Amino acid sequence: MGAGELALVGGHVAIDFVNTLGGTLERPIECLHDYGDLLAWARHADLIDNALADRLSRQKPKAAFDRTLALRAHLDTVLRAGLAQHDASADLAALVATYRNAVSHARLAPDNGYAWTWPAEQATPDEVSWRLAVHAVDLLQHTPLEQLRQCAGCRYLFLDHSKNNSRRWCRMRGCGDNAKMRRYRARKGANTDNRGRPTSKEGRPPG
Repeated sequence: MGAGELALVGGHVAIDFVNTLGGTLERPIECLHDYGDLLAWARHADLIDNALADRLSRQKPKAAFDRTLALRAHLDTVLRAGLAQHDASADLAALVATYRNAVSHARLAPDNGYAWTWPAEQATPDEVSWRLAVHAVDLLQHTPLEQLRQCAGCRYLFLDHSKNNSRRWCRMRGCGDNAKMRRYRARKGANTDNRGRPTSKEGRPPG
């Protein structure tokens, strides 16, 4: 699956950004391999529009891409530290430094209220990470992070908006279905002998 097709299940663009590193905590899977992948995902997530994506696509700076992945790592650590009640002050400080750099290049302009904006004619490769840093700080400041969860089947994070706070999976059609299949196979295996034949309750083949 390409970066521009990833599931957006986090409930906030900053969480979806963290989820561009998929797989499990033990075996992460990178979904952003270059700046082009980053742009494809940013467009898919409505972080940038087509016009900005086109302008930025003419620039393929590795340094800006590396800074964006570093921002993702810092935010990932901060969010998971909150789940585990661990200290992540160094990562939080690095995230805030990126945010300060981002707003130092922006202006506050009316946009259904006010929002940080960057001059279109001066689009730079770091603008994607700048936008993400602003969204990350917005997440940390204004979102009830007691709703933050990690999927029971993968490393994806999401905000649990379910009525009884019982959501376990990033997607039922994915990790949820996989868990159901594992449980089914486990039950089936418990009811067969080592040749795959059905067994009685006492564990013997019937008849």
